Order: sequence, then C-alpha cells, then structure tokens
Amino acid sequence: MADKQYEVIVTDQAIEQLEATKQYYTFKLFAKDAANDFIDLMEGTFIDLESFPKRGRPVPDEPWHSEGVRMRPIKNHIVYYWIDEDEPTRRYIARNTVNTA
Repeated sequence: MADKQYEVIVTDQAIEQLEATKQYYTFKLFAKDAANDFIDLMEGTFIDLESFPKRGRPVPDEPWHSEGVRMRPIKNHIVYYWIDEDEPTRRYIARNTVNTA
C-alpha cells in the first residue's frame, strides 16, 4: 500500500485533450461505447496514480527528465504527469500520442 494518498489535478489542457479524444471516437469512428470506455480507463488510471504515483516511468528526454515528468502508457495513449512532493498533489497532462514504447 502507498505511504500517502495524493490528489490528482487534471490540467485544463488535459481535459480538452480527453474531450477531443472522446469526440473523435464518438463522431469520427461512430464508437460511443469505445469513447466511454476510453474515459473510464483514463479516470481509473488517475485514481490508481493517487496511491501509486511512481508506476509511470520517468520521461527519458530532456528537459522533461530533469523536470521530473513521468509517463504512463494507456493503450495507444500516454499520460504525462509530474509529482509535487511539497504538497500531496499530482498534475496530469494527457497527450493523445501513439504509444511506441
């Protein structure tokens, strides 16, 4: 079990990207169920990271590596986030990036 619980703060940019992905699944692919499944999966990932923030690996590229940015592949998307140890908080930037890892 994790030592402490963290609060997940989803950035405005991440919310916009999640909504755009949901709209793409719903209206371009006509896959409303897939859109809902995608959002559920992302929400589950955020909940998981509240207790286990280091499950994502550090981004190897600079300058993100030095800034402590981590990444968590979720199917063909990647969630980028960082940990704020001064306050028990996480902030996330979701990217609609194809996972090549």
